[in-house]
Amino acid sequence: MNDVPVQYYQSVIAIELAVAGALLFQIRFFAPRNRTDSAADLPDARIRLAMAVVLGATVFGSLYAIKHPGGAADEAVMVGLAVVPSLVLLVGMIWMPETPRFLVHDGEEDEAREVLEAVREDGHEEELEDIRKVEAEEQDGGLRALGADWVRPALLVAIGLAVFQQLVGINTIIYYAPTTLTNVGFGKDSAIYANLVIGVVNVAMTIIAIRLVDRVGRKPLLLAGCAGMVTSLLVLGVSLSVLPEPHQPGDPAAIITLVCLATFIASFAATWGPVVWVMLPEVLPLSVRGTAMGVAVCLQWAANFAVAQTFPILLSAFGPGPVFLGYAAMGVLALLFVKTLVTETKGRSLEEIEADLQKDRFTHGDRRDARRPAVSSR
Repeated sequence: MNDVPVQYYQSVIAIELAVAGALLFQIRFFAPRNRTDSAADLPDARIRLAMAVVLGATVFGSLYAIKHPGGAADEAVMVGLAVVPSLVLLVGMIWMPETPRFLVHDGEEDEAREVLEAVREDGHEEELEDIRKVEAEEQDGGLRALGADWVRPALLVAIGLAVFQQLVGINTIIYYAPTTLTNVGFGKDSAIYANLVIGVVNVAMTIIAIRLVDRVGRKPLLLAGCAGMVTSLLVLGVSLSVLPEPHQPGDPAAIITLVCLATFIASFAATWGPVVWVMLPEVLPLSVRGTAMGVAVCLQWAANFAVAQTFPILLSAFGPGPVFLGYAAMGVLALLFVKTLVTETKGRSLEEIEADLQKDRFTHGDRRDARRPAVSSR
């Protein structure tokens, strides 16, 4: 294969996204249940582990690709390098306790209490009682409960956030960045070095997002992220449509492409990348959270698959300029979705968030009868 080995990036980045998302979702189960907690308060060791996995896979694989640029055997080795960060994750997970929620569900309340005592200063018994109430309430949950009127607004927001996170085109950038860069005049080594920089920007901006999410709020970050991504994609799409075809890295279209890819990644990583994972469990009612999260994440990966598989086809049929303009249009739709339907969750109780999502949704009957009682806040 003479092109940059895209298969390596596709498989490793897919593993990175799955691992980072799974870790952050696991961390959320240690959060206090009476409020939407501070992202800055999430266990720092787990966040560092997730970031190390992402950065390590990108750097290690990119350096290998530069040193061994061709051949099927080299590509197989590069794909196999995903084992290295996976082993780091495996070792790190040895010290991660099971979630109190699962332990209570499994009848191990004493162990659940020990975990809570390790991660909380006080309020252990009250939290155990909240978990018991949620467990009892979820006995009536399941897929059928997702069709209830009181669930639909929150489910719509969760699915919309999860799907739009992919439809803005993030993985067309991540998966195909080396190919995009070689198409605008970069050599194979230069494209891989540039992709390495993009990976570092991705991780760095995610760390910044962790610090910003509770200072700025979830919704403002999502809106700002849409603005940054749409601007990057518009400039990229227009440039590739009107400028002469680039043949070397110094050509205007090549420089603009690299800058726009980097600004798009920065905008996404500082906002939609981590913030969506923070918001998904926050907007969903406790009684259906597990099932609803499963549906939202399943649809998210379906959108990921659809975007990744259609991008080369669209690129061949229409060219890069119109395709990136199309993703810019999806970014505009995502902005409108957030502006009109998504509520702020920063520092708000679960009941307040649910009430806000339910606002003006009921036209008949008593709204109090249409909703299940939520677990009370302490």
